[in-house]
Amino acid sequence: MIEFHIHQKPDPSWQVLADYIANIWPKENLCIVANPQDIDTIENAIWSTKDRFIPISQTHQLPGIIYLSSQAPPKDYWVINTSTLQLPNVNLEWVTNLPKGRERYKHWQTSGLEIQVVKL
Repeated sequence: MIEFHIHQKPDPSWQVLADYIANIWPKENLCIVANPQDIDTIENAIWSTKDRFIPISQTHQLPGIIYLSSQAPPKDYWVINTSTLQLPNVNLEWVTNLPKGRERYKHWQTSGLEIQVVKL
């Protein structure tokens, strides 16, 4: 199953993503795939999460450290895709670009996967 979290604001709030991460972490082998221009902003949002220390790195490290990348990770990761890329393996699509989100939704639907949509 793939979750689609839909943001309908023109400028995505990465703090909402950081809050979501704080709720599901610790989660081993978690990877966030982002567009290159969003990586630093997402990393800063996660680092600034109040009342939690959530380790994150832009290089592959230990399973308990969140991996932030602009490319698809190895298959053993639980993947949150915030990018505009169509990745081969995703657990959660964080959609901020509705046209790209529709393309990805159709792709996963055609692949026969169950999809759960969450509007934020």
